[in-house]
Amino acid sequence: MKLIPKNSIINYIALFVLSCIVFCCNAFAQKQLNIANADSVKQKAISIQFSNPDSAIILYKDLCKYYQNNKNLDAYYTAQIRLASCYAMQQKNNETLKIYEDCKKYFTQKNDSLNLHNVYSGIAGVCYNLNDSKKAIQYLEMAEKMCNANKHPNLKFISLLNLENCFVMTNQYDSALKCCLQAGKLLNLTNNLSFEYGLKSRLSLLYYLKHQYGLAIENALTALRLSKNSDKRVAMDAYKVLGLCYLDRKKFIESNLYLDSAVLMSKVINSQKDYFEILQSKFQIDTLTHNYERGCENLLKIIDAKDSLYETNKNNLTRELLVKYEAEKRESEKKLLETQKKLLQIENARRSDVIVQQRVLITVIILLSSAVIGLLFFYQKYRSKQQKKMLEKEKIAAELKSLKSQLNPHFIQNIFQLISNQVIINPSQVSTFLQKTANYFRSVLYSSDITVQSLEDEILFTEKYVEFQQLLFQDKLTYHIDIADDVDCYEIMVPAMLLQPFIENSVKYGLQLSQQPMHININILISGNYLNIVIIDNGHFIHNENNVNDKSFGIDLIAKRLELFYQNTNQKPILTTTADDNNNGFKVSLSLPLK
Repeated sequence: MKLIPKNSIINYIALFVLSCIVFCCNAFAQKQLNIANADSVKQKAISIQFSNPDSAIILYKDLCKYYQNNKNLDAYYTAQIRLASCYAMQQKNNETLKIYEDCKKYFTQKNDSLNLHNVYSGIAGVCYNLNDSKKAIQYLEMAEKMCNANKHPNLKFISLLNLENCFVMTNQYDSALKCCLQAGKLLNLTNNLSFEYGLKSRLSLLYYLKHQYGLAIENALTALRLSKNSDKRVAMDAYKVLGLCYLDRKKFIESNLYLDSAVLMSKVINSQKDYFEILQSKFQIDTLTHNYERGCENLLKIIDAKDSLYETNKNNLTRELLVKYEAEKRESEKKLLETQKKLLQIENARRSDVIVQQRVLITVIILLSSAVIGLLFFYQKYRSKQQKKMLEKEKIAAELKSLKSQLNPHFIQNIFQLISNQVIINPSQVSTFLQKTANYFRSVLYSSDITVQSLEDEILFTEKYVEFQQLLFQDKLTYHIDIADDVDCYEIMVPAMLLQPFIENSVKYGLQLSQQPMHININILISGNYLNIVIIDNGHFIHNENNVNDKSFGIDLIAKRLELFYQNTNQKPILTTTADDNNNGFKVSLSLPLK
């Protein structure tokens, strides 16, 4: 095998590391480029937000998708607020409120007071457009509370002025004045001169409405001095308030001078409404001073201003109606497209459901057919299996019967051998023994057709056999049966005449031939899934070839019988026999599966 040079491995590693660095740099550069593009789009949307809200909406939607894909939720909801403000400009109140509600939930969880201020202010604007001044004031108060005067004094100041404006429109002058006074306390934090003379102009109007003319004139003059005619709107409002205050004080010359200045400023800022209202005040002065000539001139100007204001209002209303019409038209077209899309989806879904139902029906038919065929196949197989089991069961029964028939002659042979011995040993007891033998055979013949019985019946049968043997050997034969507490003799089933052949062998080869006393101990217990039966005797066996062959024949028959009886069980019976050379005893161990 050709080895790769060490230098080549180093070069490969260096090339891999360099490729990773280049990839990471490209990814970082692409990310920075995307961020820069997003910032550029954001700046462009902000710049055209008021001049072209339709285009701004498109840009803000693209920004929202970008931020959402990048999981930048803060930027996403901030862009949503700007999108909602664009919708508000188009009088799309439902869409605006829906966006603001989503943003409110998010920023409430984030505890972002600055963005919550923007959300509450936006909702207040929508409520104002819907002529719900009560809710507008409620949300403006919430927005004002969100502003920290130390961190954002300008926002706090503007919120108070917006709230004051709503209070004025609902004729709540005391609350409006309170807002202006609170805003005045923030002037030293704002560091903005325009805020100060704008506030003085508002205070002058409020004091005038509350008929506190001295404070109204003082604040109006302060507003004029601070503005230095840089803000024509503020100057016009100040002149107007001064003229109205002097008018109420019946100082018509001063009032007329200030109202003339206000007229000039209204023309400069092209405010037809203010121009109309100021002319009405001048006409009131002319009426009170009985200057009818100038009053007629002012009345003609009022009529012209009213016509002009009517035309302006009509044009503004027409534009608003056109904007609303276009917005509603686009919304209707959008809803129509969505409806058509939903209908198409419903139709496609219906067709898909029909196809799925057909497929399911075909699948069910196939499955049912397969199930029927399978059931027929398994039924036939089960029937064949049952017939086979039946034949095997009959075969086993026949073989068990055959084995039992072989055991019975073996037992009868032993009985006759015992009788023969009894004739020689104790002739006087032969009659009694024969009577007992007849009774015992009657019991055996009564149960000869039984192949299986309970353990209790098997123990009783064994005790009868031992007692029968005790008649022959009297005190020379004793026995003891020990049954464990957990053995249920009535429930456990065993082959019939199972223990009798072992007792018979013990008596024949351990007691009869030697005529020495013998004790048989039978222990019955449960171990795991087996019933264990141990038969131990201390008989004095006389070993010879005939005895061994005869005994082996009997044990082989029992083993063959057990094998056939437990043929259909997973566990097999175990039969072991051992001889004890020390005391010439014999031990038989049986382990039977618990069915």
